[in-house]
Amino acid sequence: EMVKDLNSFFRAMDSEVHRHRNAFKVETIGAEYMVASGVPDKCSRHAQVLARLSLSLQRCVKGMTWSSGKEVRLRMGIHSGCCFAGIAGRDTPRFRLFGDTVNTAARMKS
Repeated sequence: EMVKDLNSFFRAMDSEVHRHRNAFKVETIGAEYMVASGVPDKCSRHAQVLARLSLSLQRCVKGMTWSSGKEVRLRMGIHSGCCFAGIAGRDTPRFRLFGDTVNTAARMKS
């Protein structure tokens, strides 16, 4: 049930991210969903893009519930700064973001 819930939830979020130009879904890890703006293509409005997307995602999940009946709630962290990116891994390569900016956003979410 949890995988089914997460799939439904992430698909809704994917659709919302696609509607916001200059937002880029980087990855999902467990129940975390990472989005960036300004990578891989520069965007001078990256903070505005992510702030608007965050509000839009909050509206997107309003009224959604898990199979258990509990309301879906989002925790978000937004941080702006330098990071570096690249393809990491050989067996299942992934585009990844690294750096203090990514780590700070993750801590803010917590």
